[in-house]
Amino acid sequence: LARLRPRAVAASVLARIGRRGPEALELARCLAVGGDGMALGRACALASLDLETGSVAADALVASGVLDGCEPLAFAHPLVREAVYDDMPRSGRARRHAEAARLLHDEGADPELVAAQLLRASGSGERWAIEALRLAARRALDRGVPEGAARYLRRGLDERPSRSLRAELLAECGFAARLAGAVDAFELLEQAVELSADRVERARLLTAMGQTRLDQGRMADAAQTFERGLRALDAPGVDE
Repeated sequence: LARLRPRAVAASVLARIGRRGPEALELARCLAVGGDGMALGRACALASLDLETGSVAADALVASGVLDGCEPLAFAHPLVREAVYDDMPRSGRARRHAEAARLLHDEGADPELVAAQLLRASGSGERWAIEALRLAARRALDRGVPEGAARYLRRGLDERPSRSLRAELLAECGFAARLAGAVDAFELLEQAVELSADRVERARLLTAMGQTRLDQGRMADAAQTFERGLRALDAPGVDE
């Protein structure tokens, strides 16, 4: 397979799957979205197939050389998975990734597994998706991977959160982006400041913005930003 042209592999794979019927095609597509190592029951749930029908489809895919095994499910070669995945319309892939994320979330799977699916899914605007991405971001920060945390939180912003929740996401994303050395960390924190109604929170964000300018060697800008933070704390109605 590795020596064959990808187009030739794709044509051969799709022809073999097509001969096995629509159930086999749907199961193969769901596995391409979920990835190797998926349990048969989970793949059947994602493909909206009962376990008996899904088992027959899986056996047919093994017999045709598309799958290497049924428990757990695995493609015979990465090129086979790529062929099935690339054959799906983009909207169909996004929908299946969203369905896979919801299924994993409902099963209590690792938040980063859920987030990995949401990164490729279309936005649903549902609160559970935002919270799953935030939890995955916290796990990534705990592992010392702020780049991953920022990526999850940027995706959360695409879920059309409410104004107050958007402010929280922008703040979390800004802090993660600063740790990752991202160029837009200051702008993310600035947007959070604009949305925040809490003076103490604004001061905290402005402090982080000033530190970001220090990291960039922009001393004058850092001083101005710290002064903004002090003015926020000195505003009436804020306890010491």
